[in-house]
Amino acid sequence: MLRSLVGSEMCIRDSPEAVQKMLQLLRPNQTHISVMGDDFSWANNSAVKTEKYYQVTYAVSKVSEEAMAKWDVEYKGANPDGPVFELPAQNDMIPRDLMVSEVNPDAPVFPALPEPVLVVNDTFGSLYVKTDDVFGDPYIEASFEIKTDAALMEGNLADQAKTKVMAELWATCITESLRTETYAFDSAGLRYGLGVGEGTNLFMSISGMNTAKPAWTTLLRKILNRITTEDISAHTSDKDFLTIYQAISRSLANGLKAGPSAQANRELWAILANTKIPLEEQIKALEQTTYEDVVGFGQKILRRGRGKRFFFG
Repeated sequence: MLRSLVGSEMCIRDSPEAVQKMLQLLRPNQTHISVMGDDFSWANNSAVKTEKYYQVTYAVSKVSEEAMAKWDVEYKGANPDGPVFELPAQNDMIPRDLMVSEVNPDAPVFPALPEPVLVVNDTFGSLYVKTDDVFGDPYIEASFEIKTDAALMEGNLADQAKTKVMAELWATCITESLRTETYAFDSAGLRYGLGVGEGTNLFMSISGMNTAKPAWTTLLRKILNRITTEDISAHTSDKDFLTIYQAISRSLANGLKAGPSAQANRELWAILANTKIPLEEQIKALEQTTYEDVVGFGQKILRRGRGKRFFFG
């Protein structure tokens, strides 16, 4: 993981001189590299240490002189043997005409709340819309709830846990596969989220300070096209899946290490809520879940369903 200055985090005027000054700071000898993984050779490494509280093994050491020399050659542009870095193309998704919208002086005031308007209600689902006339910000928010087939969660607790885990893996595969493709939208102020709710129901959202219709409709179409691609192997390889699998495995395992209050809350939810699957059962289910299982699950999760959509802005 490389941490450096990021252009989107710095607000500067159009100044080539300022850009050159920043680039001068991004030198190999000022780089800190953090590597996390499961397979390291610790033998004969004097830099190995043990963390005080969790007894985690880690090491802090300098980059070898040989590697530094190679990086310096790359940095100076002499005999490059690595990738060629170029400035990204112009981002046409960035809004250029942001303005405050008209505000209604007679709009409801808290505790009274503005009410969305139901504009569609059919076999496919319902659609609610509310135009912002209170805040006036150039902001849009769209949320979607997709109720999937309840039959997917049939079976005993072990079956339900595996279905839940497969839904989480499937949704994460979708999100990760879109990370690069949606970078331009993120830079333009539009963000999206995809998650799993009760059972295998899905939640999706798009929001941000970008009301340009071509931008958010393009992003929405891209997300919908991806989640309706039945075969996830078209965008997520078994190697990609392994990384996602390991991340979710660590996340579930870390849930067992939560503080007393969080653990008590988790146990209480498991007892009182018949839709809450115990964390231990999810961990067991994950151990028995394969890439092929998730590929097969992705081909049926959206076979039946009904949506509820809400647009505000």
